[in-house]
Amino acid sequence: MDRFIVKTKKYDKPEPSTSHKKRVDSEVESSSEATENSGTESEEISNPKPRNCKRKKISRYYCKQWELQYKWIKKDEETKRPICIACKQLLVNQKTHIIRHGSTKKHIENYKKAIESEKMQLTSFLPQNNSHSVNVAVAEIKLVLRMIINNQSYRSMDKLAKFNSSIYPDSSIAKLVTCGRTKSKQVVQFLGREGFQRMITNMQRQIFSLIIDETTDISTEKCLVMVVRQFDQDIGKTRDSFFLLVQPPGGSGEDICNVIISAIEQHKIPLKNFVGISTDNASSMVGKNRGVANLLKGKVPNIFHIGCVCHSINLVNSSSLKCIPDNVEQLLRDIFNYFKSAKRQSDYKELQSIFDVPEHKLLRLSDTRWLSFESVSRRVLEQWSVLQHYFIKEQFETKCAKQLKKIHSIQNELSIVNKIYLHFLVYVLKIMNTLNTSFQSESSQIIYLCSMTKDILLQLFRNFVKKEFIILPEIWTIDYKNCFHIKDVTQIYIGYEAEKLISSENIAEENVSLIKGNILKFYQNVCDQILSRIDINNKRLNILRFLDPLHIKSKEDIDYKSIVTEYSYVISHPEAFIYELKLLESKSNDKLYENLFAKTNIELFWNEVGNLKNNLNEYLYRNVYQFVVYVFTLPHSSACAERVFSKLTNMKNKLTNRLKIETCHFMLSAINLVECELEDWNPSNDLIQKYRKEVTNK
Repeated sequence: MDRFIVKTKKYDKPEPSTSHKKRVDSEVESSSEATENSGTESEEISNPKPRNCKRKKISRYYCKQWELQYKWIKKDEETKRPICIACKQLLVNQKTHIIRHGSTKKHIENYKKAIESEKMQLTSFLPQNNSHSVNVAVAEIKLVLRMIINNQSYRSMDKLAKFNSSIYPDSSIAKLVTCGRTKSKQVVQFLGREGFQRMITNMQRQIFSLIIDETTDISTEKCLVMVVRQFDQDIGKTRDSFFLLVQPPGGSGEDICNVIISAIEQHKIPLKNFVGISTDNASSMVGKNRGVANLLKGKVPNIFHIGCVCHSINLVNSSSLKCIPDNVEQLLRDIFNYFKSAKRQSDYKELQSIFDVPEHKLLRLSDTRWLSFESVSRRVLEQWSVLQHYFIKEQFETKCAKQLKKIHSIQNELSIVNKIYLHFLVYVLKIMNTLNTSFQSESSQIIYLCSMTKDILLQLFRNFVKKEFIILPEIWTIDYKNCFHIKDVTQIYIGYEAEKLISSENIAEENVSLIKGNILKFYQNVCDQILSRIDINNKRLNILRFLDPLHIKSKEDIDYKSIVTEYSYVISHPEAFIYELKLLESKSNDKLYENLFAKTNIELFWNEVGNLKNNLNEYLYRNVYQFVVYVFTLPHSSACAERVFSKLTNMKNKLTNRLKIETCHFMLSAINLVECELEDWNPSNDLIQKYRKEVTNK
């Protein structure tokens, strides 16, 4: 009978509850009955453990987006599961399983067989440029770039994707674009890294110059911007491209120099490719002992440095304007400040229509805008008669004593004398600003620096120096301060409009002498400042004039020896260089070269010269072209750095003042990827593949 008794193990644990005992006893009885009926023997049955709680089974559904991402997948209508067309195999409703299946050897072999047998087209399961996944990636990239270029915030991207899908309901691409605030940050970082890496690659391959400048943004953070200048031989054009935006540890020349050298060495850029640098005229940049330029020459011996020509011309104008009475400048400021009221502007506009004067607004005189003084003076002269009648009207209508005082002050300054001064400033500043505007250009202007400066000096000398004392071509030797060399005060030329006004108005000779005496001081001060700030006798710069096609065609003598001597560190084969230059000079009148020498753009001219080959398919002017590329790489101003500051100001404003400098760097680097208008630009296939791999993980 013992064999029919079921024994149980004793547990040291506390006894279970009564309900649990009943359940166990019932199970034991049922198990004993089962053993009796089956005739089997059971020696021992352990006390069963409490049942484990099973996880609730998650039901997965088929996703239609899988068909857009993996063209070899279709939906099986019976099982509602994905099926691989190539392998004819049902898959699980899970993306990881689909990706794992797509990477198996069996699938790859079936895929190849399907292509060979033409059962499936290649475009059916390989994403190409016209596939939805690629188009979605392109759309997201261009949307983020549009956000950067238009200075929009990250928050504006949160609802943009939903908005686009709502206004383009029939577009499957708009429905798949997911580019909110968080993803936009990732895209900006990705595009910034790609643009920065592309810039580094270019700097590693060919020579470059740096243009640097400092500024303080709206959050009072000091920033150092670096712009790279290179000659693009593919299109024959010089380009200034943003390189780096960092926060220097200090403002001294040593700190800035260390930042530049560390940035170059950190990214493994050869120092031999670093050929030039342009800075402003601050002491930390151009100081003789601890300036950035002097410190860099200790590490890069043959580096070319030039102070910004545009900054220099602006300082020339600012210094020379002190020779003109202060009330002229004060008049321009007072007129603008008076018309800040909307009511006054409305009244003034009505008066403009009565006098049939262009309804132009009055301009503000800015200290940071290099060309503002000329444009503001020109606008006031244009509106002169209207301004006079307006302030006469205001004098009778205004009852406030404080306002009447301002009106009387402005009305008194609207005099004939000040009008003569303004006409003179428009005349002379146009001459000075022509040089300033030319050197704000991105195209190479370094070969024209000395010649253009000499032309301006000569034009000014002819206004107040006697003709017999003007020595050509060594105009810097003219003694323009010698009273015996200077014209009589009444003979000094101050511009056509100013001279016409003097002759038409009955102005006392004493006033004319006083006006022209101040203008004489202006002329002399301008000449002093130009000669002290721009080295027009620099031999290295003067001999570069031979690169002008007109100079070659004119058959003027070229000092080959000086060229080779001054630029010995660039010209590695002097004999070949001189031979090629003489050969080009001999071809200047050849009919085959007629169209070439007819080109006015110096960069396009030399780019075509560099691509000329002989019958043996060898470049005819290789050594000369190598030297030309070096010259075109040299900077002439830091205007491009000022343009970056303007972008930074729009990018980091009152609403977005929490942007970090690193983020601004990524944004500015991302803009480098766009080489044309954004609507005409399309990212390369490599960029799209990297984007899908790093950002979307597809």
